[in-house]
Amino acid sequence: MSDSSSSKKKKKIYIAAYCKVCNTRVTPKAKFAGRRIKCPDCFTSIQIPTLEEHRAQQEAAKLKEPVQPEKHEPYSLNAPVEGPELPPARIFEEQAKIRNVRKRPKPPKRPFLSNVFQFPWSDAGTVARWGMISGGLAVNGAIMAINFQLASSGLIMAIPGLFLTVAQMAVATWSLSYVSSCGFSIIQDTGAGLNKVEGWPDGGVREWMMDLMAVFYVFFASGFVSYLIAYPLKSVTGMLGPPVLILHGILFPAAILSALDADSILLPYSEMTLRSLVRIPLAWAQMLGLYFCVWLTAGAILVPLAMLNPIVAGLASGPVITAGIFISARLIGRQAWLVGEDASKFDPDADDDDD
Repeated sequence: MSDSSSSKKKKKIYIAAYCKVCNTRVTPKAKFAGRRIKCPDCFTSIQIPTLEEHRAQQEAAKLKEPVQPEKHEPYSLNAPVEGPELPPARIFEEQAKIRNVRKRPKPPKRPFLSNVFQFPWSDAGTVARWGMISGGLAVNGAIMAINFQLASSGLIMAIPGLFLTVAQMAVATWSLSYVSSCGFSIIQDTGAGLNKVEGWPDGGVREWMMDLMAVFYVFFASGFVSYLIAYPLKSVTGMLGPPVLILHGILFPAAILSALDADSILLPYSEMTLRSLVRIPLAWAQMLGLYFCVWLTAGAILVPLAMLNPIVAGLASGPVITAGIFISARLIGRQAWLVGEDASKFDPDADDDDD
């Protein structure tokens, strides 16, 4: 009975795959076969082989093993899959090479207008995720408005707000974590030259929270740098808040691209991104101009609503903010595409020859 029961236990199957950008090896469970997951190091979308392809790779790896006369035991079917030998390189450079190999189309004539502002509603998959996140942020905004009204009514009325705060934190954590992962997916797939996002995030809140923490880190790091730049100018401008906001809006998209292209998100420094600021400044100016227009429009919608009815404004904040994040990620992704195109044309030896 013990042998028969043990034979019925299914052995867990893990499928090996390699990132085409940074050569990181991932081993997801069999349930991810044929799907796409994110690379844990560079966030690039990785296509996981199907079970049939996995078994074929195992058989091929087994046949490559040398014959050992002194050992008569069969080789394990779980032999590691050989990954491609890729030199260490930056993400945008490798994505540019992948685009050239796969003969993907060039960026559209209007990269920051073509399928950008209608992107949140461009296909069923994007609409579904925009709707889910919009609902979560709408509930979060409504609870925040109710809590504010309860707190303004007095300490006794503020006590029920403590219970609502727990619900708000749970909804906010899920919504912000998932929208962060979706934003990275939009930037990555758009930067790789895809018109439709293929690598939407799977997994759960724990995995999405890593992306949220990365966004928070880059957000506060770029904000701190903006403050350091704007503070000496306070004596000239007489203001501190508006210059910090403007500088932050300029630095944050560049910091996100630098963090994606850098070896570590803790040090979002990318020579590729910094070089593009000089080589394609017009593209950066166009992207940042539209980026500011998106959030100015969002503010023009929500601020008057907040003055009239805070709860209605809280509910409206869900779809408005989600659309703003999706469109902003699309704009940054198109900029990443142009950075990659510029990287494929850049010849580092040319500067040496000129010297």
